[in-house]
Amino acid sequence: LLRRLKKTQLPSKMTLCAVVGIHVTGYVGSEVKVSCSYGQGYESYEKYLCKSNCGNGDVLIKTSESRKNKYVIHDDKTARIFTTTIVDLRSVDAGKYWCGVSKFGKDIYTEVELKLKPCCIVNVCSPSFPTLFSVCQFSLVTLPVLLVFKVR
Repeated sequence: LLRRLKKTQLPSKMTLCAVVGIHVTGYVGSEVKVSCSYGQGYESYEKYLCKSNCGNGDVLIKTSESRKNKYVIHDDKTARIFTTTIVDLRSVDAGKYWCGVSKFGKDIYTEVELKLKPCCIVNVCSPSFPTLFSVCQFSLVTLPVLLVFKVR
């Protein structure tokens, strides 16, 4: 369900209407993908992801860069969707982002809300070697660690 934003809710340089429609949830320490669609005719335009008011210093990555710091961006021009991957998520990464399409005059924006959940540790232990050892796998979201230890 999309809802229209009031002009006062848009970042300062935006005067066009934007829609809220992208909600992304991730886990601290992992990565998320933010996929933004755009209309036909904008395939060759530059796209970007920004935070806060989308001023020059707020742009995190542009399609002309492909990779920058913890951000990777890819534009699928056939599907008309550009996807930004944010890796190594931290609690400070949660909040409001904007997908932008650069165009002459005023850019086109879509609001993105990123929510983060605390990381969880999964512990799966199974006995092996007739109760002399236990094999445990600890998983920190997407980073598995395998431990083998002797049971006394």
